[in-house]
Amino acid sequence: MLFGVISWLLLKNACNEPSRLEPRTYTKLHEKKYGMSILMTVAKLYARAVYRKEDELDSLATQRKLSLPDPPRKFAKRCRVTQIGGVRVVWIDENNAANGVLVYLHGGAYYFGPVKEHWDYIAAISQKTQMAALMIDYRMAPLYPFPHGLNDILEVIEKGELAADWFFLGDSSGAAMAVSAVLMLKEAGRNLPEKIILMSPWVDTSLENPDAKTGERNDPMMTFKRLSTAAEEVDKSTPLSLQSRRGLSIPGLTGASACCLRLIASSEAQSCFPQYRRQGR
Repeated sequence: MLFGVISWLLLKNACNEPSRLEPRTYTKLHEKKYGMSILMTVAKLYARAVYRKEDELDSLATQRKLSLPDPPRKFAKRCRVTQIGGVRVVWIDENNAANGVLVYLHGGAYYFGPVKEHWDYIAAISQKTQMAALMIDYRMAPLYPFPHGLNDILEVIEKGELAADWFFLGDSSGAAMAVSAVLMLKEAGRNLPEKIILMSPWVDTSLENPDAKTGERNDPMMTFKRLSTAAEEVDKSTPLSLQSRRGLSIPGLTGASACCLRLIASSEAQSCFPQYRRQGR
């Protein structure tokens, strides 16, 4: 459950303020943070070994190698695979839909996913909040370039008859498409989510923002070269010039590294989901 572990560790590191704590508490916190830093290092090394490659990107081969379209066996009994409007989706804990629905858009640089960590993450959130989760198996590049994936997402939202309390969760490219989908739903006067939870959203496929290169060295998953190549894979119908890439970017937002991150871990769910907080879960 890599994404869940990383999210929880980052949240705890960001929220702790040692200067305001008593000496004894600070000592315990220092020991705890030292242990978490080791876990964080291990998690990053794992992600770097599995996902970050320096060789030329073969998006289709990567997609076939890494993508896991079906839920892992350990919680498969909680899942139901079906279609909504012709789009393949997977329900997790569908019986809890009356409590709210978490519509999850996995990341993967627009060309791969979901991976095992995506499944672990959304299954844990669904269980902790006692809400249903809906994983949309949207189409991806290079076989199905933009806007196929976004159209799939919109079709599910419009035809899915979701509960009034539904939420968008997305990471990386999935987070960017969540923003795009909400903007289009709003323009069309459609049902909007209660909240949008964005994790490291990649909203600027033009990569014009110089901040896009700032964190490359420490990024455990992607290099700038790979991001650039992935952006080109999004649209295979024509050569993706800088101007045409701008058409894939989200209006009013800058590069992903400049965006506000909203990392959600199962232990923090009550601060994000009113339904969860009201019922005292």
